[in-house]
Amino acid sequence: MTFALALAGGAWIFAAFIVVFLMATIYSLYTRRGSAINQRPYANAYTTAPGARGPSTLSHDQTAARRYSRGTR
Repeated sequence: MTFALALAGGAWIFAAFIVVFLMATIYSLYTRRGSAINQRPYANAYTTAPGARGPSTLSHDQTAARRYSRGTR
């Protein structure tokens, strides 16, 4: 028994594009590096983060995160 799949020319290129586009979308939506949503230290809240020196070190430490919340929850 043979299984034949007849597709139009360029269908494999389109399928590859869809797969690559799907992977890029998943990467950009579900990873911290892809979405670029990171906690950044800042010196002045009214400018474009001139004091940001590096990535956040808070991670998932809730007690340290509470200190940066200025007393609010």
